[in-house]
This record gives sequence, structure tokens and C-alpha cells, in this order.
Amino acid sequence: MNSLAHSLDLLADAINPLLVLALIVAPLLVCRRAGEPLPWSFWLRSALAIALVYLVAHFDRRWHIWASWGSDYSTHSALALAAALSLACFRRHWLNFLLPLLLLYGALMLVLGYHTVTDMLTTALLVVPLTLLCHRVRSTRPVEATA
Repeated sequence: MNSLAHSLDLLADAINPLLVLALIVAPLLVCRRAGEPLPWSFWLRSALAIALVYLVAHFDRRWHIWASWGSDYSTHSALALAAALSLACFRRHWLNFLLPLLLLYGALMLVLGYHTVTDMLTTALLVVPLTLLCHRVRSTRPVEATA
């Protein structure tokens, strides 16, 4: 592997861990600065979205769902999407940074041969709605009786 490819590989390998770290740290810093309570519900929904990424990967390994149409479930893309979309659900304006980062990551995966465009898009078609659904689920308080 030449030095450019090695550098691109290191960059690609760093994106998901950095997104997960941001998922934990950024909301903590924002809430502390704003004097808001810790975002436990957000972290729980984000963890659920990431757990679903790996649950789908497990099902795909077991039943070869993506392989049945000549594709490959992209766990790389799925984790990046779940983490980035979760962050965007916390603060929508963070998409200004996250969307270009996701596009860069997709380009890196394509150039490095990790995944095809079809792998990434078909993965996104499932992961995006699942992640958004996780963040739409809210705990409901019992309605207080009025007497």
C-alpha cells in the first residue's frame, strides 16, 4: 500500500470512532454550557440506533440479505449514519459539518474499495429511517387526573 492510500485508510478508520466520541462528548458539553440536564434520553436513543446497526449486520451475516442481490451491508456507513444523524437530531445545525463529513467518508470508502455506491446507498435506505425513528420515540408521562 502506498503512503497516500495508507494515509487515506487511517483517515477513514478514524471517522467512526470520532463520530461516536462526538456523540458522547458534544451533547455533554452543550448541556453543561447551557445549564441543561444531561441528555440521558438522547444517549439512550442514540445507543438504540447503533444497536440496530449491528443487529442488521448480524441478520445480514446470518441470512446474506445484501449478498442475495450482489451487494454488501456497509456497517461502516451504517455506524457513521446512525452517529451523525443522532448528532443532527440533537442539534440540527450540526448537519452543516456532518453532511460533508459523511460525503467525504463515502468517497473514502469508495476510493479505498471498502464498499460500492450501491452498498452504501442500500444501507442508508434502511439505517436513515431506523435512526430517525429511534429519535422520534419519546417517553410519555402518565396523564394526571384532573378532579
